[in-house]
Amino acid sequence: MLVAPNGTGKTIIALSALLPLVFEKKLKIIYLCRTHSQNTRVINELVKISHFLNKSSFKDKKINGLTIRGRNEMCLNKTLLSMKLNPKESMSVCKDLRKNKNCLHFLNLLKRKSELENPVLIAPE
Repeated sequence: MLVAPNGTGKTIIALSALLPLVFEKKLKIIYLCRTHSQNTRVINELVKISHFLNKSSFKDKKINGLTIRGRNEMCLNKTLLSMKLNPKESMSVCKDLRKNKNCLHFLNLLKRKSELENPVLIAPE
C-alpha cells in the first residue's frame, strides 16, 4: 500500500509499474476505487499514459479503460435521468419502472438474456 498526499502521482505510478507485465503477459488490470472522482482520476491517468505511448516507440501498445458507476450515473432511462434523484430514490423509481414494464432498456435486456448466460472466462488460458 502506498500512502501519500493527493497529487503526488500514486495513481500513475501504480498503473505505469504494472504496464510492462500487462503487455508481456496480456493481462488486464482491475483498479478498484471507492469514489467517482477516484475512478475519473484513474481514467485521466490512462489517457495520459496512452498519449505518451502514442508518441514513443510503444505505438503498438494500446490501453483501454472502463469505469463502472452507480445507477444515477449509468442509467439510460430518460425518465429517471430527468428526475435528478438521489441514489436511494433512483433505486426505488428504477424498481417501479422495471416492475411495471416501463423501462425499455430493461425490457431489451430481458429479450437478450440468453446471450448473457454464457460463462465468463476469468483467467487467461
